[in-house]
Order: sequence, then C-alpha cells, then structure tokens
Amino acid sequence: MKLPEAISLKLFDRHGLPHAAWMTLNDEIQLTSKSETEKLVRALGLTGSHDRVVVKVDAAVSGKMKSGLMAIGPLDELGPKITEMFQRARKIDLEYEDYLVEEFIEHEREYFLAIKAVREGLQVYFSAKGGIDVEGDWGSVGSYLIPTERVLPMNWPTEELAGLIQPSSVLSFLEEALNLFVLEDATYLEINPLAQVEAGSKQVEAGKGQAMPLGIVMEVDEAAVFRHPEWEELRFKDQGLRQTAREKRVAQVDLEIRGSIKLVEVPRGSQFTVHRRNQLCPP
Repeated sequence: MKLPEAISLKLFDRHGLPHAAWMTLNDEIQLTSKSETEKLVRALGLTGSHDRVVVKVDAAVSGKMKSGLMAIGPLDELGPKITEMFQRARKIDLEYEDYLVEEFIEHEREYFLAIKAVREGLQVYFSAKGGIDVEGDWGSVGSYLIPTERVLPMNWPTEELAGLIQPSSVLSFLEEALNLFVLEDATYLEINPLAQVEAGSKQVEAGKGQAMPLGIVMEVDEAAVFRHPEWEELRFKDQGLRQTAREKRVAQVDLEIRGSIKLVEVPRGSQFTVHRRNQLCPP
C-alpha cells in the first residue's frame, strides 16, 4: 500500500527521524488567502511570505519535479503554480486532493537512498548523486543485501554498509530508517533527495551535520494492518488514478461487506496490460 507523503512524514515523526517543517492543504485557493499564508509562515517558522518554500502533491510518486508535480519559490508567488500543477495532473487522469507545503532546506549535497524488502532480506540502494541527477545516471547506484537473519533482530551490518554509504551522517540516518522500515512493516522506502544539511543551519544543532529527507516514497504491507491499530489514526487514503463510476460503486460495496472486493478498469484500454510498480531503484 502506497502512502501519501504526509502519512510517511507522520511515521518519521513517530520514530524520531528528522524532516522539514510541513503542512498539508487541500484547497488550491488557500495560498491566495492572506490569513492562510500567515498561518503557514508561523507553522513553518518562516520570516515572512517572501521566504522560499517547496510545494508538491501529497502522494507516493517518484520524480515529482520532472513530472511538474512540484514547485519551489517564494510562498506569496506559488498560488498560480499550484493551480497549474493540479491541472497538469488531471490531464493525465491523476487526481490528488492534497498538497504539501514545506520549508525550503538550504543544502549543498544530495544523495539517493532506498530500501526494498526482498525474499533474501533487505536490499539497500545508495548513490552519491541525488535528486534529478540520479535519474540520468542509474549506474552510480550501488547496493548491499542485508540478509534475513540480521533483519528481525535489527542487527545492522554497520561496518559493511560504511563501505557503500558515506558520509557518516547518512549512515546514521540509514540505521534509523531501517528500524522504521521493520517496525512499520514497510516493503519499500525511497528517499530522494536525501540532503546533507551542514552545521549552523537553523534545522541542525550547532556543531553537527545532519541528513535530511526532502522527498519520501513509502509503501507498507497492507496485510500487516492487524499488527498496527495505530495506523487507524493516520487516515490512510488512496490517491492517484481517478476512479471510474463503476470503480466507485465497487469501492462502496467493499466498505459495506465483511469480505473484500476490488475493481480496476484499464483506462481507455481494450486489452489486458501488465502493470509494474514505478520505483526509482533498480530491480
């Protein structure tokens, strides 16, 4: 089950992982309202509406910047860009209800980091290139398999991983992310970019550098919901492809019966297709 990015951020909060200050909005007009803009300035710790922020659709989608589903700029200038972002999504039959507004994090280095559950354990992917740079150079991505016998006790092979992952702040972040991955029954976690925020930034304690996730794609095992009653409060919801009228009717029936039923129609298609999950890390 793919999680909206806001839900992933709440899980990061629960496990004490760092992230930028953020708010979720569900109305394209809200950024044109002076009162809403002032609320965002306070919530994100900005000095004023002229500060730069990041705006993106709240969904587990890789490559938001390249797809036009993300914008960066002064808070008081982003209203038209948000409208354009939603219009672009609807043209390709994507429907998103919410978007995230995050503080802009100053940084110099970006990395790519991903964790994928496989039969043999957990596959870790890392590249010293992050953001849109890694998408043009998948050859820069290295990998390391953490065997199953080291996963359940969460006994991470730190020395071996250090051969793949530098600097030490990113390695420390990975260990915390691996703990979250196991405890939340995740199946996939991609962080791109993972930024190196230097000491002296307002987000980092004096004298310490820190790895900061600026983009999160996370999937969890839906079959593990019985182990996570706390998930209920996170209000998981599906976003993405617009549902057809028949899909909506079946979804309503699914809510009313004890069993489970689901219908997915092929949009404008006349043949069966093979669907492969869109994941940035190599298979």
